Amino acid sequence: MSAFVTGATGLIGRHLLERLGEDVVVTSRNPEKARGSIKHGRVIGWDGTSALAQGALDGVDAVFHLAGEPVAEGRWTDEKKKRIEESRVLSTRSIVDAMKAMTTRPKVFVCGSAVGIYGSRGDEVLTEESAPGDTFLARVCVDWEREAEKAEELGVRVVRVRIDGGDYVAAGEEPWGQVVTRVVGKGELLPSGALAAADAFDARTIAVRTSLPLADGIDAGSIVDVYLTSDEGVPKTEVVARGLTVESVEHDSGSFSGTTIETVYVVVPKAGVEDLLDALASGGGISVVGLAGGGA
Repeated sequence: MSAFVTGATGLIGRHLLERLGEDVVVTSRNPEKARGSIKHGRVIGWDGTSALAQGALDGVDAVFHLAGEPVAEGRWTDEKKKRIEESRVLSTRSIVDAMKAMTTRPKVFVCGSAVGIYGSRGDEVLTEESAPGDTFLARVCVDWEREAEKAEELGVRVVRVRIDGGDYVAAGEEPWGQVVTRVVGKGELLPSGALAAADAFDARTIAVRTSLPLADGIDAGSIVDVYLTSDEGVPKTEVVARGLTVESVEHDSGSFSGTTIETVYVVVPKAGVEDLLDALASGGGISVVGLAGGGA
């Protein structure tokens, strides 16, 4: 099988290449650098938003589109969010446009997406037919999949892969979507960097550490639910502080296995989580899992 792969240097892409064999075309924004790490296939340059070079998909049986601006690296500024969206939506549009110009098209188009399309839905059982959420990531996923589905009109089978960061993490690597369970506050060990001097950590507040995607849409003044979790990070819905007003949202970043991980600390009144803090004596951690009413 001949394949065309974007995102080949990522966590999934690296393992995919090992199984595809030699007849592979790989795209990279930095082809010279990519050639040093990719052992299989031919590397071509592509920035992910412009038109694909003519003939890039010639002879290809399957397209695997896994590329996109990293979600967990850096603050979600307006520019960052624009890159997150365009690197997925515009790149998918470019691939489908390239297919339109072909007479013999790929048989299958496997396009990345994410479980973030559902937003925070608590204990609701979700299927592919479930309605999407209304967070920034959910809207990106909807637009991303909509562009991919246009390939079906060309007779190409489309597979949407709604990836969960916790499902494909390799040994020793931390997925961006994992709930990180740790509580920090005044008098305890504070995270490194700018947060060490943050005035928000005082005797009446506590900072709840969580991953950036889980904090999507949470700002100062937001009303959130905070849950006790097990040691594995699974929320215990029977131990919850509901309707807490967020005083501030702080960001910190660090390196893990060579990857920059952006962490978010949601600062809430300490009085609102006293019962949860008492419950910590039996183990586990605390996590903000979404806006109030979103569930765990």
